[in-house]
Order: sequence, then structure tokens, then C-alpha cells
Amino acid sequence: MAGDRPGTPLYMSPEQVNVNRAVIDERSDVFSTGVVLYEVAALREPFRGRVIQETFENIIHDNPPPPSKASPDRGIPARLDEVVTKAIAKSPADRYQTMRELLEAIREVEFAE
Repeated sequence: MAGDRPGTPLYMSPEQVNVNRAVIDERSDVFSTGVVLYEVAALREPFRGRVIQETFENIIHDNPPPPSKASPDRGIPARLDEVVTKAIAKSPADRYQTMRELLEAIREVEFAE
């Protein structure tokens, strides 16, 4: 319906939250995938608020700490921090422009054995 926000709140991009602001395209999927990567790496959601509106405010305004700072005991590589940070950039222009670009960046991350 017009004015509805499509998506699952914890994984919505800023442009999905702010429905009047921008066009939603593949870069919104890049953001959502970045949120999942953050959650897998740090074992916590980057934007969770106490209520949905707080979550939306966090998505629009907050920059969470890199996964390695949120969970310092997990041995998260600095390159993964860079990939996740770029994927969850507030502006679509600052993110990976395609899922293929994001995938290529993930493949470049070296994990300790």
C-alpha cells in the first residue's frame, strides 16, 4: 500500500525507512546483506532499538561500531570491518553499487585459520 514500509525492520535500508526520500534499488539489498554480515560477524544486530521507531532512527542516523569493536573477542579481520561498513553506508552512493561488487569484496577477506 502507498506509504507502507516494505521489509523487515532490522534489515531495512535508510531509503526503505524514509519512504519519501529515495528510490529503492539493488543498493538497498546491499545494505540489508551488510546488516546480515554484521550480525554474523559480531553476533548482534547493528541497529536494534527498544522499539521499531528507535530501530528506524538508528538505521537513519547511527553508525554502529565496526563488528570487530562490537565483538573484540571474535577475531574479525579489519578487511571484513571495511566491507561491512561500506555495505551499511547511509547513502546508497557510498555503498557497493551491486551485489556482485559486495560478493567480490567478501571473497577478498582473509580469515585466520
